[in-house]
Amino acid sequence: MTIKKKSGNKGEWSEFYVFLRLLSDGEVFGADDMLNVNRDVHYHIKGIETASKGNPVEYIINKEKKMVYAKGVLHLDPLPQKEYAKEAERLLNEIRISTGTCSFDFAEKFMEKIGRVKLKASSAKKEDVRLILEDPRAGGTVKMGFSIKSHIGSPPTLLNPSKRTNFIFELHGANDETMKNANSFIRAAPAAYRAETHQGNSSDIRKMMDILKERGVEFSYAGMSNPIFRNNLMIIDSDLPEIVSKMLLIFYSGKGTDVTKICKIITEENPFGFDFSKKQPYYNLKIKKLLSSVATGMVPGTPWMGEEEANGGYLAVKEDGAIVCYNLYDRKDFEEYLFKNTKLDSPSTTRYDYGYVYKEDGRYMLKLCLQIRFKN
Repeated sequence: MTIKKKSGNKGEWSEFYVFLRLLSDGEVFGADDMLNVNRDVHYHIKGIETASKGNPVEYIINKEKKMVYAKGVLHLDPLPQKEYAKEAERLLNEIRISTGTCSFDFAEKFMEKIGRVKLKASSAKKEDVRLILEDPRAGGTVKMGFSIKSHIGSPPTLLNPSKRTNFIFELHGANDETMKNANSFIRAAPAAYRAETHQGNSSDIRKMMDILKERGVEFSYAGMSNPIFRNNLMIIDSDLPEIVSKMLLIFYSGKGTDVTKICKIITEENPFGFDFSKKQPYYNLKIKKLLSSVATGMVPGTPWMGEEEANGGYLAVKEDGAIVCYNLYDRKDFEEYLFKNTKLDSPSTTRYDYGYVYKEDGRYMLKLCLQIRFKN
């Protein structure tokens, strides 16, 4: 079997690292809401299911013999778990020192040896790995899909930005002069919409927002660039499109970055007028539902039916290479982890065409882009 040269970033190579490490360990532990290992929560791994050229392959662990058998791939001998452990440790060390997109010849040779064709799962899917687990709560052996996020290197992204994740606002009280002055800080702004001289070499959305507010401009949610993403949010909760729009205004105005802080500000402002007399956490719960839905199945550009593609939950690779599991059986811990460990981020204004004031049918409009990233 000949394998084409594989290349990937830290996150993509981490998927193969997880594959190797879990088959070598045969187990994975749970974690608390701050990514600390919880040894009281333990999952016994019987194997991993993947595919080779469209055909299902199961890598089964023989606990007594400490061997891994590949079922579904012809002419492959079983290998000791310690060989998977050796390759996992070597790959971890290389991932740590790598930069950008890279290839590892030794890893590719081992992939060929065990009959693995792909480095990573399809980017269109949330399921990165399918584990075969021994699950007493299910009464036997189950197959569950898990999403993988690597914290080796730069913090991973939970929701990737795109033009689909742009939210649209109408600006009340704006005029041409205000528009051009505000846009002078934004590189992405077309020349017709900004002052003749651009201030600086990068975009500063906060300065733009400050100018608009100084001129008495008010913002109102006017919609989303992508109707599929809007509908997906509404399936989760009909209030989410407007709640997220409030989050973006808070973030791009410089009032908060962490999801927890932004949610606290929204709760204090209470733009929906919820009844807090019984201290019910309206906004917290709605935002947690958003985060968990993004983590397990919902993507902006694909109509979502509410099904969790990663029906097992989440595997997180810590900086030291330890792998922890958030199983959806323990949804409360999983949602709390996402809530406490994520923040909003600002991607490129030029790449995603947002962050400047423009005119449409005589109205002054503004797009702000949603990106959700882990804090560390």
